[in-house]
Amino acid sequence: MVQEAIYFNNKLIILPLDGGAWSWSEASGWAEISDSDICPSMGNCEIEILNGKLWILSATATLTDLTASMHYSTDGTSWTEINGNLPYDGVSGYYTAVLNGRLYVIGGTIGNNYNPDVWAYIPYSEYTP
Repeated sequence: MVQEAIYFNNKLIILPLDGGAWSWSEASGWAEISDSDICPSMGNCEIEILNGKLWILSATATLTDLTASMHYSTDGTSWTEINGNLPYDGVSGYYTAVLNGRLYVIGGTIGNNYNPDVWAYIPYSEYTP
């Protein structure tokens, strides 16, 4: 099953529920473009396009923690991780959107509680509430 799909650089990009990311084009067929480190199996993964880059945001759960990560790619193959404490650390079930040059992380839950926050990421700057 697929949890997210998007069209980028003449390829269909999908994030399957069993982790990783795959691309498809008529010229090359299916190819794995990332492993489960970027989009973990059964994790909360969202994919967007902002400023010509493909962005994958994910939340990885362990028995004691929920860790957020953010990666981007200009070609859909090589990935760069945004380092630092992401403000949506500990949040699952959020949604993402792109509007006016910003990448938004919206809502979700923290444990059993609804999270009403919205964060905006502006590339090359910090998150803004």
